[in-house]
Amino acid sequence: MEIIQHLQIPGVKLFFETLEYREAHIHTEIELLWIVDGELTVCSRGGEWLAEQDSILLFHSMEPHEFHSRKGACTFLCIQMLPSFLAHVFSPVRQIYFDVPREIPFGEEQGKQFRKKLIQAADWYLHKRLGHELGCSGLLYLAVQQLLTDIPWHIQTKNEMSEQKRRSERLERLMEYVEQNYMHRIRLSDFAQQEGLSVGYLSHFVKKNLRQSFQEYVDSVRFQKACRLVELGGLRLLDVSEESGFSDYRYFTRAFVRRTGKTPEEYRMDLEQQTGYPEHMNELALYARYFGDGYGGKSLV
Repeated sequence: MEIIQHLQIPGVKLFFETLEYREAHIHTEIELLWIVDGELTVCSRGGEWLAEQDSILLFHSMEPHEFHSRKGACTFLCIQMLPSFLAHVFSPVRQIYFDVPREIPFGEEQGKQFRKKLIQAADWYLHKRLGHELGCSGLLYLAVQQLLTDIPWHIQTKNEMSEQKRRSERLERLMEYVEQNYMHRIRLSDFAQQEGLSVGYLSHFVKKNLRQSFQEYVDSVRFQKACRLVELGGLRLLDVSEESGFSDYRYFTRAFVRRTGKTPEEYRMDLEQQTGYPEHMNELALYARYFGDGYGGKSLV
């Protein structure tokens, strides 16, 4: 995973990403995702669904979600906003929960207006013209205002917010525990002891929030680390297997075949053949590719 730091607008991150897989993760920001090329299988909110090209997704602060792209890489525009960035001008936003089961259900005209705001915000943000902080922030505020107008939402009670906070903090601790220990033998019982909870309770908690067992989640983290080591190069695949925590090479191979349909050797070979692939382009180049002459070559005005 690449950690992207953007300092020009506090509380806002805007970037393009191209990926085939991203393990279950959470973050403090509210996230808007616009799929501009390909399609994405999303696991979140207790379900799994296929988000097609042009879909717009919304994830609340500290809401777990996982991505798969089963038909080649998927490229999306991602905008992350800290609740504090929005609460600065609209304090009730911390209590608002948008009732969106899957992608945002915009009508044709509503979606056109919303995408136009995102394009213009990206234009301000990436080109950094004089006053880009004002231009980008203003458009993002307008985009959130449109969400409040066009899609259903409700104000969470104090009990709901308190329960969500406890659940999110426990999930964050579990993910941090896996992040620190994935390269070794790791057991849910050890984390359960640390939390003072039963293994049965935590097993149900993981399944409910991540839609997979604890061991499946550990394997997904190991697979993600292995992919990154393969991409960086310089290591034998046997060393990659050991450093990413797989117990043996056969298990390592099965993990790749199950998630990519390729052996580790085939995966590495494909990477070596991928020249000029979108993930090697910078954000401005991706912006020009997808939005330079109007989205999809069509006017948005």
